[in-house]
Amino acid sequence: MGSASSRRFLEEPRLSSARHDLAAASLEDDRWIRTSLAQHFEGQLLDVDLVDEFGTPTSSVKWTFARWFAAASCRNAFASHGRLVRPYIRNVPVPPALRRQCLSDSPWPTSLGLDVSCTLFMGSPGSRTWLHTDGVHSAVLVLRGQKLVVALAPDSGGGLSASEATALNAVLCGLADRAPESFGGGGAGQRAGAHGVVDMGNLALRYAWLGPGEAITIPRGWHHFVYNETSCISVTLWARPPRPAAPVEPSSAAAEAGPAAPGAAPQAAPAAGPGMMPGSGRLLKLPRRLLQHVVSWCLDAAEPLGSSACGGGAGPASRLLWSVACSDAAWEAAFRHHWGTRAAALAAAEAAEAAAEAPGAASAEGGWRRRYARIRRVVAGEFKERPKAAARRWGDLALVDPGCAEALAGFLHRHERLLDKGSLGDYLSSPHAVSVLEAWTRELLAPLSGISVEAALRIYLLSLRLPGEAPRIDRMFQILASAYCSQNPGILATAAVPDDSQNPGIFASEDVIFVMLFNLVILNADLTTRTIKHHMTLDQFLRNNRGINDGADLPREYLTELFESIRQTPLPTC
Repeated sequence: MGSASSRRFLEEPRLSSARHDLAAASLEDDRWIRTSLAQHFEGQLLDVDLVDEFGTPTSSVKWTFARWFAAASCRNAFASHGRLVRPYIRNVPVPPALRRQCLSDSPWPTSLGLDVSCTLFMGSPGSRTWLHTDGVHSAVLVLRGQKLVVALAPDSGGGLSASEATALNAVLCGLADRAPESFGGGGAGQRAGAHGVVDMGNLALRYAWLGPGEAITIPRGWHHFVYNETSCISVTLWARPPRPAAPVEPSSAAAEAGPAAPGAAPQAAPAAGPGMMPGSGRLLKLPRRLLQHVVSWCLDAAEPLGSSACGGGAGPASRLLWSVACSDAAWEAAFRHHWGTRAAALAAAEAAEAAAEAPGAASAEGGWRRRYARIRRVVAGEFKERPKAAARRWGDLALVDPGCAEALAGFLHRHERLLDKGSLGDYLSSPHAVSVLEAWTRELLAPLSGISVEAALRIYLLSLRLPGEAPRIDRMFQILASAYCSQNPGILATAAVPDDSQNPGIFASEDVIFVMLFNLVILNADLTTRTIKHHMTLDQFLRNNRGINDGADLPREYLTELFESIRQTPLPTC
């Protein structure tokens, strides 16, 4: 079974700063690991989870490694089914050479006799894994990028109810969004290898920042939360526990208490009051700012905290959190946060005027919660039916200045998940909203420098649905092509191409990109329409694009790659 010192590797997390050869090589040349994996996964379609802000998979898509890398190169989340999501590849086979290296250099002593296997994880910036436990021991080794791992010991996390784990996960997701301030501080280069403990009431959360070549072991039964601060590629090693020793006759007290949690040290069972789940009161001692953070998540959650959807029944701490979330003060704070102080002042003035005319009516109708729901109906419901009129209403309610294109574009991006994609496309493509469309497109593409034309189109179509009229699509694609060229100056053949750019300078002018966007949408429609008996072939696609590059042809290899990409993974509904 191994010595007592070896067994300690299975009882608490351990951080390893040893630089593995493969990861160290990626430090010297960041493109090394990318090229190695691109060659290994060439032509393969990988299962990609689209995870939301809580780390929950909302859907799954099939992407190539190159497409995932292009998407992971931008920090912005995508809009999918009304939620902001980030692509995360999990538990895929490890290339043979890397697998042999990792298994031969296991972080656990060989004296423990563990059966070790490994899988590959690839997360985009901001992606995270839900707070969870594993049934086996694990170790996380980072090859590229930077990752934060937060762990909670079984004696603290083992007693959390399902609803309280949901609340704690929400807290960690909020803290991860400002991870440098929450866990260790310092610049990105200074955080690699940093570790410590963050106290939340009576919960002690151990955290570690991992850079290339660094690893941390996580014992079985420990709750842990993982956050990818940058585009991150890592290997997770899984170790089956050693064969248990012969059973020992338990004492009567131990028999009544039941088996200990896996991986937990022997301890006395905590006392629990009638009807109270063990550990159900732990979150009651969280600092007020963290409680407020949980409340802010509750207000917009698709499944409210404490509802039956959380499973396992809500403990007293969860019920208290939900009662706070339902309070008028919490809704007022949420109103100001989501809709702005000017809108809150106007709503308060209207409420005071209504209260003067009919005392008690405002409080009876739900106060700030009712006002929040009313604004949400205006933003979501009325915009779906009459986008242009709804935008004017936003101005009347002091939500945004409808005369300022930049402000209106920012408002549309902030509340994109509430807006109907078809209505958004109709509104932005209308002749009176050209300046808004230009500002909206610039803001969408601002963080996406270096991605391909196809990737930019996919991201564009994740946010809205194209209208049915060709002149409107023409206007949208002209603006998209212009914004794309401004954001990617190396895309044109006359410009110098940065070394890290994925855009070959093969396009003669901005008009070529405009035509290519149209042709990709036409190809997608042809390949996905079931009523078409004979779909477009590669040769037909090549003929359709003959001479579009100011009289010249685009490279055949480039067009073939585009055709195969659209054929294997159609564009988002357009």
